Amino acid sequence: MTDEIAYLKKLVNDVIYDLDMFTVKYGDGDKVIMGVLSQSKQVGDFFEYKTLFDTVIDVDWKVKKSLMSAIDYAYKDNLSKFNPALPITTNEREAAYFTENAVFRTIIKWDLLAQMYNIKYGIQADTTKIYYKNFFKNCLTDTNAAVIAAYIEQDDNTDVEPWQGNHKYVNDYRNQMTHRNSPNVTTISNYDFQMRMPMRYVLKRVIEDYSTVSSYINTFLNELVVSGF
Repeated sequence: MTDEIAYLKKLVNDVIYDLDMFTVKYGDGDKVIMGVLSQSKQVGDFFEYKTLFDTVIDVDWKVKKSLMSAIDYAYKDNLSKFNPALPITTNEREAAYFTENAVFRTIIKWDLLAQMYNIKYGIQADTTKIYYKNFFKNCLTDTNAAVIAAYIEQDDNTDVEPWQGNHKYVNDYRNQMTHRNSPNVTTISNYDFQMRMPMRYVLKRVIEDYSTVSSYINTFLNELVVSGF
């Protein structure tokens, strides 16, 4: 169990961004340009990236906070005593609360990644209507984008590490929270048949997916800097 906790916390802590990547200072170096409205495409793109990057940093802080709390609660109970037919324990409920927070914001990171690609390739898709799954599947021929699209559609395989099919699981989990009944409630009825899973299982999938989208964002940003925007 200790190894599992260390593995999950390491995945979370290993997500690190260069906070000065889009920092433009002036004067004596103690003042920062927040943004610019410009007719220059290069300048305009830079500050569009900055806006998205600042949002990534904001969202990422919240995801990290939620995931760390979820880990702490998820591993308090004895897993051998888990029974989906019994009412959810206080610790499991707390773990579910923080995990659900992380799920929603991790999906935001996926959309932010698509927004960055939208700028890079000048696709000019309506920024209010970009949905990352369709975007990576239908809008791009970029090699990295193809890898991302393949990951998004990956089928389940929990016999390997990290598990495969994590994103589909997390997305289905989010959709169930939004459109149906809670995935943390066992139900046997005409409406749905569902046995709730231990939050440790859900959390592993969420954290591995969070780690993956974060690595895609970092790869994109690093290549962007190398290419000079």
